[in-house]
Amino acid sequence: MTDPDKPPGDKENLPGSDALSLGRESSEQGGFDQLASRLKRYIPAKRRSKEMSAYLATIGKQPDSEFRRMRDEKRDKKKLPEWQAANEASLKLDRCGEWLHFRHYVSIDQVRLHDARFCKQTKLCALCAIRRSAKNLGVYLARYEYLLAQKPALRPYLATFTVRNGEKGVNDLLTPYKCLRDSFRRMRDRWRQLKTGNGWGCSALSWMTAGVGSYEFTNRGKGWHPHLHLVLLADHELLPAEIEALKAEWCKTTGCSDLRAQDVRPIDLENPVSGFVEVFKYSMKFQDLQLSDNWRAHLDLQGHRLLISCGDFRGVKLSSELTDEPLEEIPFIDLFYRFLPEKGSYFLVSSCAVYAVEDKVGKSYVQNNTNNSCKNDIDVSSETYTEM
Repeated sequence: MTDPDKPPGDKENLPGSDALSLGRESSEQGGFDQLASRLKRYIPAKRRSKEMSAYLATIGKQPDSEFRRMRDEKRDKKKLPEWQAANEASLKLDRCGEWLHFRHYVSIDQVRLHDARFCKQTKLCALCAIRRSAKNLGVYLARYEYLLAQKPALRPYLATFTVRNGEKGVNDLLTPYKCLRDSFRRMRDRWRQLKTGNGWGCSALSWMTAGVGSYEFTNRGKGWHPHLHLVLLADHELLPAEIEALKAEWCKTTGCSDLRAQDVRPIDLENPVSGFVEVFKYSMKFQDLQLSDNWRAHLDLQGHRLLISCGDFRGVKLSSELTDEPLEEIPFIDLFYRFLPEKGSYFLVSSCAVYAVEDKVGKSYVQNNTNNSCKNDIDVSSETYTEM
């Protein structure tokens, strides 16, 4: 149970099970009529995972290739050879999301993802990335709403910082990434010194009370280009001069940035989700890369934390589970969907378990369809439930 006397996101008070949706990803409170559109979003994600699985399988079949030998020279000896790592990742991707077990709580018309097999390789798997991003978004948005209730003067800002591209034609992601990461760490350390050193020090982030951000990586043939996207909470509405000072300090810290490439803008107080989505959606952007670049990014970024936080956003505990939290003492019907590779889509297996349970007013619910055929996921509205 969530303790109402503790702030959302605290290590002992995680509201992750009530995470809001990411973009158009349906929330846990979505009704049965929204299940079809939710599955439509999962279908291309699963297809991408299948493509990545097939690509990695080709690497796994070439243990003596030059590609594998060159990469293994740079890898820690304690890690698996790349061909073996590719084989294992391919197998996990192929099985990920093969079955989806939804639970429809009919008396309140809520559909939640009750169970599924997830590989949790969020840099490779688009389906796991969708689920992880949506749940993280909900946790931090709940934390923001709590902080805003405590301090109504807080103002959220969306910041995007970048550095120069990596060298063209060189598959070196870590160099520009570390430049970006270390630059923010230096700015954050100056801010901490200012906050904890009795006013000693200087920082353009002196107004910041909390921050959360994620990294984005693109490669369009001109070298790796990393970005850092942040939601920053200010203790007052920033003046244009304060925004320009922040951008100038970033450029001075990196020593390799263009002032015009940096952006800081206010987030709409009436729709804060729009700003938070801009941060958390980038964990899904790996799937926009070519398959080979996606795999290289996965290898190079292993062990690196790509979600950062500071101030009042620090210490938020994130659940490792990608499913939704089940509800208690509410009648439900289980829905089992299976991905059929030959069809490239999810289908409802109508021979799924049917629960006939009574709610507190004594009404029972059953599923109409109990035959052994499969029905297309787009036509889930044809699956109706009636009171008995």
